[in-house]
Amino acid sequence: MESKNAYEKAIAMTYYAFTSLSTVGFGDMRPFNDAERALVAFILLFGVAIFSYVMGNFISILDTFKSINAEMEDGDNLSRFFGLMKQFNKGRNIDNQMKLKIEDYMDYRWSNDRNLAISTDEDKALISQLPLEIQRKIYSDFLFKEFLHSFKRYFSFPNKESIHKNAFYTWHNFDYQNFMIDVLSRLEPISFPAKHYIYNELDDVNEVIFIETGMYDIGYEINKKTILKLRFPHKTVIGAFEVCFDKRVLFIYKTFQECKGYLIRKKQFRELEKEHPELYNGMKRKAMFTYIQKIRRPLLEFKEEDIEFYDRRADYKQVLALRNYDENEIKDLVDSEIAKGNHKTSEEMVCMNEIERTVNTYERYLTKIFRNFDQAHDVYDYSVEKNKELLEENARLRKLAKE
Repeated sequence: MESKNAYEKAIAMTYYAFTSLSTVGFGDMRPFNDAERALVAFILLFGVAIFSYVMGNFISILDTFKSINAEMEDGDNLSRFFGLMKQFNKGRNIDNQMKLKIEDYMDYRWSNDRNLAISTDEDKALISQLPLEIQRKIYSDFLFKEFLHSFKRYFSFPNKESIHKNAFYTWHNFDYQNFMIDVLSRLEPISFPAKHYIYNELDDVNEVIFIETGMYDIGYEINKKTILKLRFPHKTVIGAFEVCFDKRVLFIYKTFQECKGYLIRKKQFRELEKEHPELYNGMKRKAMFTYIQKIRRPLLEFKEEDIEFYDRRADYKQVLALRNYDENEIKDLVDSEIAKGNHKTSEEMVCMNEIERTVNTYERYLTKIFRNFDQAHDVYDYSVEKNKELLEENARLRKLAKE
């Protein structure tokens, strides 16, 4: 080795290290004195252990990468679930149509669940240790970039603590960032086929649904006939009002096209109220405002018109019960929100409350006028009909008198 230069010695040492640590040991290089033997003994004792540890981690990384990019193997668990259901159903299989629906739902969820990469407790613990800026980028710039773009307006809340007028929360705000991460981490993928009933009247609402693609219709039922009046596009939310205020759905929701998006379970959605009360209340008020202005008020107007039409038919008794909704329900909810918010309540809530009262006042006034008009019109029609009958009777009597 003494006759070799530094470059050749480096190559020889590297060669010897790899042949020794990999346990190959060709024997072409060996120690000649006690100092060299001591160094080689140290390398063999600790070097092999270090090399094994490095290779073990490398293989683990390869296995993890392979499992993430491979198809999900949860189909075996689903098959065991069907087998267990058959066992508790006295040997009878689940209905094929229901089985296909379950399989389609699970296949779609396994293929589109963006939170699957952070599903275990170990994954969540690892993410929580990262800096908040890194967590934000993982959720907002990688996992849910398209979702946040679609529902940007829905998650825009005025920042009342800002010194700037008309300021809104951004991801740079610590509370808002934690709130959005908690929202995104609760999202589950969902898909509805075309012409599918999402909700029927008086159904319990157990999730908030974010429709990212597709269109759906909203309507009601009269005399066992479904009447769909409003059509909503994508980038809208279903069930937020009912979940926030713990109400049953009043109308029918039916998909017009295939709809895809995400949902948050009711229990998980309500947990946001305890963890982020101020931002949750902002979302709650927005849900109420949207529901009143875009869904409840126009649909109830359509419904009243249809009920008036059916009232003129012989089977009108079947639809009179549809009028028994609480007219003061929304007013009471608005008053309650204003009382909770005190001076912090947004101006749109107060304005909405005044609009609701004004509309109700004019609605009662116009209803009274139209009712009087209908009564006068009926009296007029009755008078014309009776006058016609009297003229016919008078003509008949004159004819008899001449004979």
